[in-house]
Amino acid sequence: MKSYEQEYSLILDSLRKFTKPFRKPYDPRISVAMERTALDLMEYFKARAAYTFSDEITLALLPTLTNPPPFRGKIAKLISIASGYASARFNHHISSQEYHPHEEAGDKAHRGIAHFDARAFSLPSDEECLVDCMRNSVNNLGRAYYSARQLDRKSNGAVLRLLRHEHNVEWNDYPDHFKHGTLIKKRLAERQGINPQTKESVLVVRGEYVKASVTVLREAPGDESGVAKFLMAKYANQIDTPVEHPAAVQDPAQSAELSELAERLTQRFTPFDYEPVKAYS
Repeated sequence: MKSYEQEYSLILDSLRKFTKPFRKPYDPRISVAMERTALDLMEYFKARAAYTFSDEITLALLPTLTNPPPFRGKIAKLISIASGYASARFNHHISSQEYHPHEEAGDKAHRGIAHFDARAFSLPSDEECLVDCMRNSVNNLGRAYYSARQLDRKSNGAVLRLLRHEHNVEWNDYPDHFKHGTLIKKRLAERQGINPQTKESVLVVRGEYVKASVTVLREAPGDESGVAKFLMAKYANQIDTPVEHPAAVQDPAQSAELSELAERLTQRFTPFDYEPVKAYS
């Protein structure tokens, strides 16, 4: 952890009992709260990417000379602060959603009792994220119609066939973020600004947070190097720039390929409608 330029992930999840009174199998209020919590965590820890599905959030971090490991790489303090901050932000976001009067989910949301635990791992592969998320979303959908005993030892395919034939429920009809999770990155974008001296309107480049289904990673080249560079780049549309290794010389063909990849993937992302809280402002 104390060595620079070694990527790692911070994984946070909450107790599933908290979501019991919410709509099954999918409640958009939970999804919104989780996405905004993930964004707050990404801003707080200066993560390169965040990924969330169900009740879990994964942060991809890359310590560098300009962005050293949080808390000097002290694992115990890192996971303690991360779990506490995630709990505080999620409780804020879930209590800010709309609820019907006397709705049990609303009563629980306003009690501020949701909490997360955290652990640090090596960065999981994009394929692991996709498979894990699909397994969880199919299981969640199945649990809305069947008991745990009825689903015991049934494969994803078997569960999907049961849902289709017995309840006319199609997994593919659900939103992408329920099926595959949400990937969050930061990209550079041109914006209209005001020159403070001349008061004239000028074009400025600013970073903005954007999100997309994690399935966009399947559009990367055959090997995982392009995916890794995309995930760990400071900005999604600048993965061809060796920011952390300015003296490194890249092959022009490889640089062009990465630029094309960045442009293609970045177009699939949409801006957030939420501005992350500035923890130290």
